[in-house]
Order: sequence, then structure tokens, then C-alpha cells
Amino acid sequence: MICSFTAALTGILLASRMGMGDPLVGERYMLDSILPVLIGGTSLTGGRGGVIPTIAGVFIFAILSNALNLLDVSAYWQWIVKGLIIIVAVAFYLQKRG
Repeated sequence: MICSFTAALTGILLASRMGMGDPLVGERYMLDSILPVLIGGTSLTGGRGGVIPTIAGVFIFAILSNALNLLDVSAYWQWIVKGLIIIVAVAFYLQKRG
């Protein structure tokens, strides 16, 4: 219920900020919401994770995003870097699990 409420609130705030409603407007934020959770060590299959490691993942992700922006890296390459980080995080999880 809390997740649905915050998602609805985010949609309202995004629509008011942009001055229009579009169901695909938040699609580019999907990767930015999953990556900090994976960096923090939370399992995508559930059962493992915590608030403190996720907050640490958010800080690491924010530093990475700011560094890429300050280095004037194009958005295309930023997506590639973020995708590679997800692949590495999943590989570490699978190796630790298996």
C-alpha cells in the first residue's frame, strides 16, 4: 500500500512538474531506481537486503552519476556504464550464491 501510494504521489509530482501526463515519462528512471538497490546488495529475488546498504548504494550511485555528468559523458554512454554495473552486480550475486 505504501509503495502504491508513493508511486501515485510521484506520478502526480512528475505530471505537475512537466505540465502534462504521459504514461511513459518515468521509463527512463527505471534503471536509476534499480541500480542503487543492486549496488547496496539487495537480492532481486527477495529475502535479503536492508535499508542501510540500500542507502549506501544510493550514495554510490549519486556520486557515479554526478561524476559522469561532470566529465561530460553522453547519456548513451551513461546508460552503458549503468548497464555494465548491473551485469557485474548480478554476476557477483550469482557467484556468491552458487
